[in-house]
Amino acid sequence: MAVIPVSELTEVVVSGNGVFDTLMRATKEHLEQEFTKGRIKGPEYATVYLGALESVMRTSLEFLVAGRKAALEAQLLEQQILLAQVEVQKAGAQLLEINARTGLVEAQKANAEAELLIIQANALKIPAEIALLEQQKLNLVDDLLTNAVQRDKIEQETLNLVSQGLHIVAETALTTQRTANAVLEGEVLVAQECKLRAEFDNLMANLLKTGQETALLTQKVVTERAQTSAVGVDPDSVIGKQKNLYQAQTDGFKRDAENKVAKIMIDTWNVRRTTDEGTVADGTNQLSDSHVGRAVSKLLAGVDA
Repeated sequence: MAVIPVSELTEVVVSGNGVFDTLMRATKEHLEQEFTKGRIKGPEYATVYLGALESVMRTSLEFLVAGRKAALEAQLLEQQILLAQVEVQKAGAQLLEINARTGLVEAQKANAEAELLIIQANALKIPAEIALLEQQKLNLVDDLLTNAVQRDKIEQETLNLVSQGLHIVAETALTTQRTANAVLEGEVLVAQECKLRAEFDNLMANLLKTGQETALLTQKVVTERAQTSAVGVDPDSVIGKQKNLYQAQTDGFKRDAENKVAKIMIDTWNVRRTTDEGTVADGTNQLSDSHVGRAVSKLLAGVDA
């Protein structure tokens, strides 16, 4: 917390605008009024004045410190709310990225499945092609036996068929390997999909947690504002009951002051009457029955009697 300037507490003049200067002027007005009405006597005035001076100084310091503390706490809450909002936006961006990656994995998986079907179809065609080549080979042998003139040509074609057969065998092996690779890639894509789904579930949980933290921070803002403002405070809440208690204590202090004033006047009247029957109670000393009656009436009104 920054150092509170002395000028905010007092400007070191009676007419200053500091918190202490303002409260002290109000306190002096009340003391002057009580002294003028004779409710505070000369010897008592110094005691009451010193007590008021200490109380006003303490209250002024507490007021300034509480104001600075409330402002800093409000700034802290605002920063926490901004941080929570950034976390929510970050979670939303991560969610969009995961959805895009999930779509890409789905597309890759579908493409791999299509390639696997093509490879399997080609693998089914290979035995038929081999059988056809075998049949062609047999036909060439028959032609060789029936037509010696074309023997050289048939032998060459036979060699060609053997070469094609070896080529087909090599393609069959390659196709088999591709089939195995496609199956493995399919398993890898399934594993990636499971991982992405787990990351998606984790981000959704974090998003829900962030929303709950935001709601909690919002409630804390309302609670902290209730420390300095009555807006949104339920009378049955803890803060509402504390304010009612403070008000009741304030009223109690007033009733106690009225009770003390009335008691002083009544005791004064009793002492004067018992020690000096010639004592006159008039408008000058304000100890007549009418004055005492007004003090008692004020006392009864203060306790709602």
